Amino acid sequence: MNLEDKNIRKALAEKYLSAETSVEEERALACYYSDHQAEEDEKAFAAMVTATAGDYLLSDEGAVEFDRIATSKAIPLKINIFRWAFGTVAVAAAVILGVILFQNPVEETPISAVTIAETIGEIMRLNEENILSIEAKPQGSKAVLTVNLKNGITQTYIMTLDEETGATLLTQSSQN
Repeated sequence: MNLEDKNIRKALAEKYLSAETSVEEERALACYYSDHQAEEDEKAFAAMVTATAGDYLLSDEGAVEFDRIATSKAIPLKINIFRWAFGTVAVAAAVILGVILFQNPVEETPISAVTIAETIGEIMRLNEENILSIEAKPQGSKAVLTVNLKNGITQTYIMTLDEETGATLLTQSSQN
């Protein structure tokens, strides 16, 4: 193989970049570019070949070791890439799962005493002639309002706040 011929070097460069070169071809390219000045359009490729080859490929002992490693029954590159990709996906999934499982729970905004008092006052104004009493029990982001009517009927409402509008919502829970 005559690497003095630029067409041969170009063909080997294409094979090298496609990972199709033999050990001997890679060694020949590394030796050629370490001993010869690369032409202007070959400088980047020459720098890559000589940088990846290192001194071990150019020495006789290094070449023997390189041949041994390169011709050994190694796991094919496709399997290594698959294992790497699968491992990356598995790690990413574990991180996402950890974030979901161990995130701090969303803290509920408690209903303030002022909001409860205003709501009770509004209920009283709407029907004060029939209401005997109203009892409120705050429970975090909601409050249970028990309305005792003068006719003996008791109505229970769940009071919540609409997070978006801030409006007070009452939902009838039960009537006795």
